[in-house]
Amino acid sequence: MSISDTIGTETMPLPSEENGPEVMGKIFDHWVNVSNTAQLVPGLIASVAFQPLPKKLGQIARQKGGDMIDVDDDIDRIVLELDYSFLSSLSYSKIDEVMRETYGGFKTIVEDYQESGLLPKDVYLPLFQNDCFYPQDYFGRLKPEKLSLARRVQAEVDPKGFFKTRTGGFKIPSA
Repeated sequence: MSISDTIGTETMPLPSEENGPEVMGKIFDHWVNVSNTAQLVPGLIASVAFQPLPKKLGQIARQKGGDMIDVDDDIDRIVLELDYSFLSSLSYSKIDEVMRETYGGFKTIVEDYQESGLLPKDVYLPLFQNDCFYPQDYFGRLKPEKLSLARRVQAEVDPKGFFKTRTGGFKIPSA
């Protein structure tokens, strides 16, 4: 028997010190509640990591020529990384459902807090590709100029679409 593992992600603005306990508490409670719906999955290990994405990272990336996610250097963010490990691939459909509900709920919580003013609005929140779950729209969350760059690079290095048609990873949407 081999262990199966899935990873998913969401990105959020770092809440203020004043609003942090409420916002982060709601994020954590959502993760606990959704993860608990899979508690009967054999061998389940559920984890969430709150990874800082400081604005200084954007500043340094720009100084060195830039990067694909191109985060603005005016706000700190948190990358929420989700991991669900389990014993049998027979449980994959349940974990697929749980993963989607977890990161989808995170996105809704963030949007609700942005709407209420407890989190900054109009913040660029790209997804961290290394942690994306297969159906997440990594390319759809890039800035338009970075999406254009991805399309251009794909056209140059894989003009016949070899990797696009033979791998299960993320696909650059056509223009």
